[in-house]
Amino acid sequence: MKKVTCTLLLIFISLICQAQQSFEGSIKFKTEISDTKSEFKQKLIEKYGDSLIVYYSGDGSLRRQYLNSAKDGNDIQIYDPKKGILYLKNKTSTKFDSLDVKINSITKLISTKKISNEKIMDLDCECIEFIGLSKYNQNVVINYCFNLKTPKVDYNYFAKHNDFFLNDYYKNAERPYLKFSIQTEKFKISQIATEIKPMKINNELFTVE
Repeated sequence: MKKVTCTLLLIFISLICQAQQSFEGSIKFKTEISDTKSEFKQKLIEKYGDSLIVYYSGDGSLRRQYLNSAKDGNDIQIYDPKKGILYLKNKTSTKFDSLDVKINSITKLISTKKISNEKIMDLDCECIEFIGLSKYNQNVVINYCFNLKTPKVDYNYFAKHNDFFLNDYYKNAERPYLKFSIQTEKFKISQIATEIKPMKINNELFTVE
């Protein structure tokens, strides 16, 4: 009887641990860019490409892989949740640069509010809007959208990611975002999810050389 009780207890604990695990898998996004000057828009397209894949590790590490960007455009970004550092590399680089995302590049938060829901991948998504002021004294509007049926993300992993209010987003949503957009006076970049895959991720994806 004791053995059966112990076995059931271990199964119950295992199920709780699995339920509490942070989302592990990948999300593919299409990238949309709008701009008042076609010349500047082309430069943004070359930098960001037309799509990207975001990989989430169960331990909070994150990797962005940019697709179809130009030869000197964005290639890889890796977030280290323990250090609060984002490592970046473009297509021509052999080594990663680093960015301290504990420091928000949006110097002042003006407002935060829930905005109208959006339909993404046939999912009804809630959206949060952050409006801030850049170091150039320009308004910046950042939107995140998420769906409550997607797996949870442990927001504690992003507690050090102040840049673009990402820590505030995860604290509110506790879900991977299915849309991210940033709009300034000159341009708007939107990344909209087209596919989400929960799966085991190879830790080598988060290695910084």
